[in-house]
This record gives sequence, structure tokens and C-alpha cells, in this order.
Amino acid sequence: MSRLAARSLAIGVAALAVAPALPGAALAKTGASKKKPTAPKTKTAALPASGDWEGTGAGGTTASFEVAVAGTPAKPAKPAKGTKGKKGTKSSRKTSAPTYAVVEDFAVDAPISCTNASQPGIPFDVEVVDGPVRVSKNGTFSSGAIRDGAGTVVSGRFSANRFTLAYRHVSQTPNQFAGGSEACDTGTIQITAAPGHRTLLTDGIWQGSTQTNEPVVFYVVAGGRALEEPPHPPSNGSPQAAFAFGQFTQTCFQDGCTPSSDDICAYESPTSLFVAADGVFNNDQWLMGGDNPTVAGTFSGAGQASGQFANGPQGCGQTDWSATPG
Repeated sequence: MSRLAARSLAIGVAALAVAPALPGAALAKTGASKKKPTAPKTKTAALPASGDWEGTGAGGTTASFEVAVAGTPAKPAKPAKGTKGKKGTKSSRKTSAPTYAVVEDFAVDAPISCTNASQPGIPFDVEVVDGPVRVSKNGTFSSGAIRDGAGTVVSGRFSANRFTLAYRHVSQTPNQFAGGSEACDTGTIQITAAPGHRTLLTDGIWQGSTQTNEPVVFYVVAGGRALEEPPHPPSNGSPQAAFAFGQFTQTCFQDGCTPSSDDICAYESPTSLFVAADGVFNNDQWLMGGDNPTVAGTFSGAGQASGQFANGPQGCGQTDWSATPG
């Protein structure tokens, strides 16, 4: 290579070294530096297990409820441009539906105290909160608040495969004898609940009889967690009670119907009854000195119950009964 050619080549290389960078390269480098880092995804709290949950609290409190999974229906995705919603395109796909846990059929048997009572108070009270009550993403739920001095409220938090609950029931009823109001209050009771198991029972009226054809009628609610007063009188004339035994007739007037009975053994439960996880129910908690009728029963399956009844104060000894739904 001649000296002139070598000198020209050196000048060209030096010119490239000091030349400014191309605009496209600068933009690419700047764009890469401005890219925002991806935010870490927040984890949603684990849902409580679906099914039966059983709990206990102070003073002999017992509770039971069901956890179910609910969610909004899945919606079709929006059609892609130019597809006009044809089958097989994006418009035929469904977006995933969010799911969440709900608490329902909550039943609790808790000690209660009353002031200005019109009759000897029953020391335990059974209440049912039907629900469903939604469990939030952080594992908490609440059925509401007590308003106007009466009502039932339950709230809770799910953590480490346990529910920690707070329960309270307050009632105000007129005292027809002393005047004023009878005020009853469980106070706030703490309950701890864990997964359990119980047989799902048919809700509604159950009817049966004894071997001597004495009728037995009771009303099952909350998937078999309690017996409580039915919304309407049973068709056989029995009173609107959680549990009724004996022959009754309905005497009806313009303002409603009233049950009456000439059966000395007849009985109607003055309060609801809690059904344990093993299907057993009774009124042992509020027997006063053995001077009350005794009620006991067991659900042996989804459609069969049997038990015993006695009305000692009326001279009616213990008798066996059986019942089925309907």
C-alpha cells in the first residue's frame, strides 16, 4: 500500500471513532433504561375448606356452620377485532370467574341471662344466622351489627386452618305481667372452630308418632343444625314450636289461629334446640330440677330420627317415638 493510501485509511478510521452515535441506537438504549420493573404479585389468603365446621366457646357454647365456595358466573370474552364473534374465535372463550368463600347455616347454642323476666329464664339460647356471609380476601367476615337493642351478630377471622369467631345475641320482649321489657343478652362470646363432619339433613317439617300413636312434630333448619319454630303452623294442627308432642287442634279467629289440646301429655318446646354434630338433640341444658318434660332425639340418617319423650309433671312416662321428613 502506498503512503497516500495508508494515510487516507487512517483518517477514515479516526473519523468513525469520533462520529456521533446514530439516533436509533440512542433511542433503543434510552427505552431500555426507562422500562419499569414488574411489581411482585400479592398473594391472596387461602380459602377455608368447604364443608362443615364445628366450634366451642366459654360456658358450654357450641356452634356449627357450613363454608361454601361461591362466585360470579363466567362471562364471555370480548370479540377480537374483525372476528364478529364467530365460533372458535376469542369471543367463544370465557373469562375465569372469581371465587370466594361464604359462611352459611350458622347455628349456636350459648348461655344467656335475662333481666325483668316474665317467667323463670332458660339459661341457654339457640339462634340461627342463615347467611350467606362473604369471607373477604383477608379471611374476615361479619354478619352485621346489633341495631335498636336487639339482634344476632357473628364475625370471624380465618387463619391457620381455624376460625376465631365473636358471637352475640340480644333480645327485647314485652313483659306482660310486670310491665316493661324482658332483656336477654349472651354478651360477646369467643368461639374457635375447626373443620368437622355431620350428616346433611332435610330442612323443614318432620312428623312421626309413638307406638301409641301420639303425634310428634318438629322443624329442622340450617341443614340439620337446629330445631326452631316453623314460619307456618304444621298441617296436623300442632303449634308453631321447634318440637311438639301430643294431640293438638287449631282454633282460628279473624286475627289468627291458636293451638289447644285436651291431651294431658301434650307439650310444645318454648325455645329452639341445637343439634350436635353426631345428630343428637335434647333439652337437658334447661331442665329445672327435673320438673319439666324431657325431649331427646337422634338423627340416624338424612331421613330418619328417633327418640324419647316424657312429661313427668303430668304423669306421662317415657315413650319412644320415630319421625321422617314431610
